[in-house]
Amino acid sequence: MAGLTRNIATSKNIGRPVWPRPDMSLTPFFGMSTDVTGYTFFPSFANTDHPRSSIKIHQQGTATPVLYYDDDGTQITDGVWGSTGMTVAEASANADHWGGFFMDSTDNALYMVTMDTGTTPDTLYFSKVDKAGTVTAIGSGVQLGNDSMSYSSNYLLSGGTGPLYRTGGDGSGNFVIPFAGTSDGNSAAGDPRRGCKITINASTGALSYTNLFGDNFGGNYAIAIFGAIGPTANNIYGGPWAGQSGYSQAAPWIGSIANLSTGRALNRLTMEGIPTDLNGASSMKAFRWRGGYAFANYSDVYGNRYYSEADMHNYIDEMAVHHGIL
Repeated sequence: MAGLTRNIATSKNIGRPVWPRPDMSLTPFFGMSTDVTGYTFFPSFANTDHPRSSIKIHQQGTATPVLYYDDDGTQITDGVWGSTGMTVAEASANADHWGGFFMDSTDNALYMVTMDTGTTPDTLYFSKVDKAGTVTAIGSGVQLGNDSMSYSSNYLLSGGTGPLYRTGGDGSGNFVIPFAGTSDGNSAAGDPRRGCKITINASTGALSYTNLFGDNFGGNYAIAIFGAIGPTANNIYGGPWAGQSGYSQAAPWIGSIANLSTGRALNRLTMEGIPTDLNGASSMKAFRWRGGYAFANYSDVYGNRYYSEADMHNYIDEMAVHHGIL
């Protein structure tokens, strides 16, 4: 309605914030409600001849090809999309595992992190692909600074790894992979579990490392950030990662939340209002996609949900206020 503005509630005595409604601005697209075990369909490129086309990605960071479909579900096979989809090796010749995806509406490109798990530590490669199936390599690959972040150390499949995001939003800034397992930035896994922001230079693919949770944080367990939202303008970061009560569909989701500036954080807190059709015997995984968030069940068959960045950041800020860390 005209005249309404978005405000963060400032009272810690308000009820627990409720999960936002989905953003339907990028719908419909092929597969938006499809049940395919282990896979998620996402709205495809912003500038395309197929406005209802989609990208199909396996959720678990395996070597499974990425597929591109038109409005009616016919596979698009231009360039690397091919008849069997885009393979990891087509995204980067030396890679054998996917590491992360970020769909950028401004650049009209799908950015990809891939990994060569045959080196110690693993080597990260960074590239992008367009709707025509043309891949552009960004840099020539860089080994991770510590083997505790490697795939063999459960890097990709760990609940301590957040979604790939771009610091300035679509079209702007470097890229970040959040990882909660290290002791302090680019170090071995262990206490105080301040974690690491692995920053990927958008122009060169070079890697740099800083603390994720800040110098004030300390703990003996890596905070789960699998479905993480943020960081917000208030430097709040966190989100859902698993169901409660044996992962019952009727139970609320649990998650984590942290103030990256103060070091205050909470784990295993209740997040109400998440659609039960995103629940199941699994974890919640987040993807940053075309200015928003797509949440998908990690291994089961439930359809994803897409949410605006503004709504999700407002939600996680209000959760921080409610729990006293903002």
